[in-house]
Amino acid sequence: MPAACCSTTRGSWFSADGEYGSGLSSAICPPGTPGYCEVAPHIIFNVGESIPIAPGTALTIGIQNLLNDRYYVTLLNAQGNHYAPPRTFALGIQAGLNPEGAALSRVGVMHDLTRGRIVVTGGAGLIGSAVIWALNRRGLDDILVVDRLDRSEKWKHLVPLRFADYIDADEFERQRADGKSFGTVRSIFHLGACSSTTECDADYLLRNNYEYTKALAQWSVAQQARFVYASSAATYGGLEAELSDEADLHSLRPLNGYAYSKHLFDLYAERTGLDRRTCGLKYFNVFGPNEDHKAEMRSIVHKAYEQIRETGSVRLFRSYRPEYRDGEQQRDFIYVKDAVDMTLHLAESGATGIFNVGSGTPHTWLELVRPIFHGLELPERIEFIEMPHQLRGKYQYYTCARMRRLYATGYDRPVTPLADAVTDYVTNYLIPARPLELDDAPVAPPLKAMS
Repeated sequence: MPAACCSTTRGSWFSADGEYGSGLSSAICPPGTPGYCEVAPHIIFNVGESIPIAPGTALTIGIQNLLNDRYYVTLLNAQGNHYAPPRTFALGIQAGLNPEGAALSRVGVMHDLTRGRIVVTGGAGLIGSAVIWALNRRGLDDILVVDRLDRSEKWKHLVPLRFADYIDADEFERQRADGKSFGTVRSIFHLGACSSTTECDADYLLRNNYEYTKALAQWSVAQQARFVYASSAATYGGLEAELSDEADLHSLRPLNGYAYSKHLFDLYAERTGLDRRTCGLKYFNVFGPNEDHKAEMRSIVHKAYEQIRETGSVRLFRSYRPEYRDGEQQRDFIYVKDAVDMTLHLAESGATGIFNVGSGTPHTWLELVRPIFHGLELPERIEFIEMPHQLRGKYQYYTCARMRRLYATGYDRPVTPLADAVTDYVTNYLIPARPLELDDAPVAPPLKAMS
């Protein structure tokens, strides 16, 4: 049974949380040698403190499993063996404090990705494979990849990557429910889902996207693993503004079954308190290598590249609002390499709740497609076509992610300029038709982006 307390003064805070276990059937054993002895009920206790060091900035100190020094604690119950790590210490910096001294984001004890096994669901997909790529670049490869490869060729995205094992998503769920141990899992990136905005089988979407996420989140929390999951900017519905991850979830109106399945878990996490122990990411318009399997859900960059290569031109919808000229409708586009950099930062920061993952800057369709012509060394040929009548009342002319909460966790790296990101994607991945490779830089020079 968890408990928590927290007190704050201007620029500082102290927090403590604990969990009491009934001691159903437990064992205390040296690391790596699980045993099965009966012991008394157990207590897990974490503390953290923030000390002001400058305006808007504080030093954070945390201790996890304060009462557990030398041993792993094994909990054998209906959900299987769960291993808590030994006592760990964390030191960090918290930036972005508001004038009252309270943080804009819930920042917990820093999480160490090097400790324990990492599970990545959707690991062969666009964002999932890029997360594994980024982890590999840090020297981390104790990774369990979970996905459904089916008849697609996204298995090719895994070929250059390093990981400990692969398991089908349905088999993973069956084995997890049966109590199978997958090793000392300490971090879970849940990025797998049906992402089709045109999928009409609502029952399937709720089983696959909502119920699967619920079960995995509960399992993760039960064994004290860091749980980072993909929500979606689609949950904002038809809003046209700077979209805030601090908005009241009940005010949002998703427009399709996919968005609703994501929104439903966000609501569940908030209602049950899981949002205080997990981190949800609302990805905006992500594009980049390893999205070739996504069919109609591919990014406009990928679709436009194929149009230009086949016909020498690209077709964009006309504008039906006088304040927007043709091709100047705006979206928040973000390169997948930037998206995974933000993802790993949030995983390590200990931050909880929901965060936007976008560039924070709106760009026009014209700004998006022009670098494709440049990368292909072709003259620009852009055609504007009529928008279907059924779309005109639903079409968004402007979206932009509000990024204040992310920056409040201390993230300060610049986003790759859109022209550079598109050029990197076109010249280093689409033209040579290759996946992400471990030697690939965050943005590979030399770029041929327009000045």
